[in-house]
Amino acid sequence: MNIFENPMPLCMSEMWQHLLDVKGYEMYDKEGILALKSNVNVPWLNYSWVSSVTAHNLDLLTGFFGKQQFFLTVDEEQNKQSDLLLGKDFEYSCEVPEMLLTLTDFPWDNKSQISAEIEQVRNEKDLNDWIKVAAEGSDEEEWSVGQWVKGLFDAKKERIKLFLGRVEKEPAVTSMIFQGNKLSVLFYISTLPKFRKKGLGHAVLSATFKDSLAHGVEQCLIYATEMAPGFYQKENFKLTSTLHEYWHL
Repeated sequence: MNIFENPMPLCMSEMWQHLLDVKGYEMYDKEGILALKSNVNVPWLNYSWVSSVTAHNLDLLTGFFGKQQFFLTVDEEQNKQSDLLLGKDFEYSCEVPEMLLTLTDFPWDNKSQISAEIEQVRNEKDLNDWIKVAAEGSDEEEWSVGQWVKGLFDAKKERIKLFLGRVEKEPAVTSMIFQGNKLSVLFYISTLPKFRKKGLGHAVLSATFKDSLAHGVEQCLIYATEMAPGFYQKENFKLTSTLHEYWHL
């Protein structure tokens, strides 16, 4: 299967179109290449797909990104060209489970063990709290997350939403979602360590998906980490494909 028939590049292309009027973003979408380049060191904001793994396409990619580090995602068939990728200074990063949920299949009746107040982020204070939780929960640098999320927030992109959950007023859990025409993409399902294994991940997904359904979104896609598929399977996500990420240094 051509990787461009995969739902993630199609949805990400739609999402990236919304980022182009945010300062510092540039998109390449031609000659069988889809790539987004930003001025911040966040992996999925320097990301790419190719219709075929050839020396020509890899040279076009590295030319577009210049000195910027970036990821390339390939499918199982393209991963057979690993020798070519390694020879072009790509390093293998990880296997990526791609998972899809039809929102009406979400287990709405499940309950968290503790009560959380979850709302969409709409002001600067909540944004700063969201950044702290998202960074710590995903083991990223706070400045790195804040650098690009603040620009996105200031640009008031209506289809890209942040949700923050508080437990007794203390920030505890986050989500980020891009709501496409029919398909959404999840990011930063992050819970602070002290609040984990209490059902807050389910709670923030529930609030996020209720909003998505209200805006006509029917399905949600996520790139799970290698350790996370079990959590998403419990939320009725289905594995659609296994992809592979390469990092170009």
